[in-house]
Amino acid sequence: MDQDKRGVARIEVDLPAVYRSDGMALRARVSNISLHGLFICSGSLDHEGRAADLELTIPGLREILGLAGQVVWKRAIPRPAGMGIAFSLPDPSQRLTLANFLLAHYQGLVRGCSL
Repeated sequence: MDQDKRGVARIEVDLPAVYRSDGMALRARVSNISLHGLFICSGSLDHEGRAADLELTIPGLREILGLAGQVVWKRAIPRPAGMGIAFSLPDPSQRLTLANFLLAHYQGLVRGCSL
């Protein structure tokens, strides 16, 4: 678990994801996640401020977790390239699903998917 200037605990993961916006659609990997956002690894970068829909495959979850967010920053280099996504206000069930995953991961009960 990592905590930075955001003041929110982020956990390192390796989760498959689908990213969709008005400007692009891609399959990528999520390398860290918190209740407020995530970093999606991708050489294809969208515009900052762009609204996006994300679909995350969470270990142990039968359904895909869909979340809405916005690109708040992007990085072409240094590696890994990708985008920082801030979640829009998820509905309570999405937030609970994400919180349960983060807690279980932090407690060592689940691990992020491997490549």
